[in-house]
Amino acid sequence: MINLFLKIYNAFEQNRALFEALELPPVEHIDKMRGQPLNPEQFEYYPQPAIFIGWKIAWTKAGKFWNGLLTLEFHVVTDPTWDTSNISTSKAEGLKNVLYHTVVRYVLDDLESENTGKLQRIDEEPLDTGVVNYNVLRYQCSYRDPMSSGEDFEGIIEKLVISGVLKRKI
Repeated sequence: MINLFLKIYNAFEQNRALFEALELPPVEHIDKMRGQPLNPEQFEYYPQPAIFIGWKIAWTKAGKFWNGLLTLEFHVVTDPTWDTSNISTSKAEGLKNVLYHTVVRYVLDDLESENTGKLQRIDEEPLDTGVVNYNVLRYQCSYRDPMSSGEDFEGIIEKLVISGVLKRKI
């Protein structure tokens, strides 16, 4: 997951200019989902727009290797003052919220890391918690556990115990 998080951070940093060119605020804060949008009073202030990432992995074993189907939830929290109602005097600004999520999807679509396949959209939904409005974007991809992928790892063997019977002399 470390590699994927680093790729996500980097993707949004590299696309700051795209947000700015569309007169949208770039993503300012990315963290793992711990309930921040639901209970903001329990967390330190975070700048907005913010993305909180939750995940679930469904594991299957193939021989001695573990493969996963990774489902990611991107909780995208934007400025709650954007009004999209048809009678709003600033609905053009409010509708930028729709554009904002389009750009976030553009950044996330097909993103991949050393341990994952390409992110593929599966669904999206707006949530109103009574405290804040935000959207959840869900993606899936394959996930390879780096500890069981057959890759070589360096280490030090402090004690090696060998037992058995000599079967044949060469």
